[in-house]
Amino acid sequence: MASGMTSSMMLTALCDVLRDMFKDKRFTGQERKKRIKVYEWELPISTDNDEDVDTDDAAAPFIIVSLESGTINSPDETQIVNAIMTICCYDDGTERLGYKEVNNIKEDIVQRFCKTRYFGGWFTILMDEYHPIDWAMQKDPTDPYYYGAVSMWVTIPAMTQEQDERIGGLV
Repeated sequence: MASGMTSSMMLTALCDVLRDMFKDKRFTGQERKKRIKVYEWELPISTDNDEDVDTDDAAAPFIIVSLESGTINSPDETQIVNAIMTICCYDDGTERLGYKEVNNIKEDIVQRFCKTRYFGGWFTILMDEYHPIDWAMQKDPTDPYYYGAVSMWVTIPAMTQEQDERIGGLV
């Protein structure tokens, strides 16, 4: 039986870091500046109606943190997981400046993990020619919603194998 840290634990820890990073910042939202919401995997199922889309009850601004893929080469090696942070901001102004807030959020994320690659007590951001931090900004117009994304590779400590006392070997 293997035990150790999991990709789900890393996902939760990454969300916690983002919530802490942005807890004192406000971004343009429907009706006012508001705190960014951080979601694991996807937006919650909406229980409101279409009339709420441009009100303060709407989700934006938000970051969705999900996992795209991962690799485990052997039980004794670290797991490497590709984490994706999708950023959404809202700006209904006529100058269409929502991309600036998306870009600023993206920059905060990239700078934080370039400066401090460790988080959650167990996880490390890889940065090398094979595992860069990538980012992208949406080009197609979807105003008043603006999108961007940050992708990075994260190591998760190797699983440990437990001894089976009955047979004197690994489980």
